[in-house]
Amino acid sequence: ENNRGMLEVRGSAADAATVVAEENRDREAVYALIAKDTGATSDSVGRARAKQIAANSRPGVWVQDEAGAWKKK
Repeated sequence: ENNRGMLEVRGSAADAATVVAEENRDREAVYALIAKDTGATSDSVGRARAKQIAANSRPGVWVQDEAGAWKKK
């Protein structure tokens, strides 16, 4: 999970790229709808969601902090 609320393929998992792209398209659509309803931007919605995802993810999951650094939770 990156700091914009999107998935990123880490390493050489090329077979995962299609699934990740499809999931990110869905997330972009949801973030745009939430932004429209709340008067926020899609980017701010995604960043807020990224914080929620990181806080609720299990230990060992790679997450990206606000500064862009990757770390295992």
